[in-house]
Amino acid sequence: MPVIGALAVVASLAACSGGQPGAAAVVGDRVVRVSDVDTATRELTDVLQGVTAPAVVGVLVQEPVVVEQAADAGLGVSEEQARDALTQQAEQAGAGSDLAFSAPSVAVMRYVLAFGALQQSADEARLTDLRDRLAALDVTVSPRYGSAEALGTPATYPWLVPTATSTATPDAP
Repeated sequence: MPVIGALAVVASLAACSGGQPGAAAVVGDRVVRVSDVDTATRELTDVLQGVTAPAVVGVLVQEPVVVEQAADAGLGVSEEQARDALTQQAEQAGAGSDLAFSAPSVAVMRYVLAFGALQQSADEARLTDLRDRLAALDVTVSPRYGSAEALGTPATYPWLVPTATSTATPDAP
């Protein structure tokens, strides 16, 4: 009987995340693993402000689309650039510079940098296309992390701080 109970638990957990055990979210055929979410959340908590597991799930769901859109706009972010930014951010946060960051943490920083670059570009057509592409994603989220509807399109995360854009005034005649 304990085996049946264990199977029931596994089946119910799989049902919560699109039929994928260990999934925090399923995006089409791509799985965002709970272990990746936990790792990134743990590594980034002292480096970026306001990091929560649901926010990390949202970022990891959206990251491939945002990074691709930024690359298409000539604003691509390499893994090395993301690692360098994480190291710099860790130093600024007093977390040290000798930290090693996992692939999920680097993906979060790539998202942060790519999304920031897209926002700064102020290319409304590209941003609208990005929102449309993100809205079209087939996402199933484990209830532990919220809902696909709550992920929506790019959200406001506490660690994304928009920079002020210049407001140049035309020269007077």
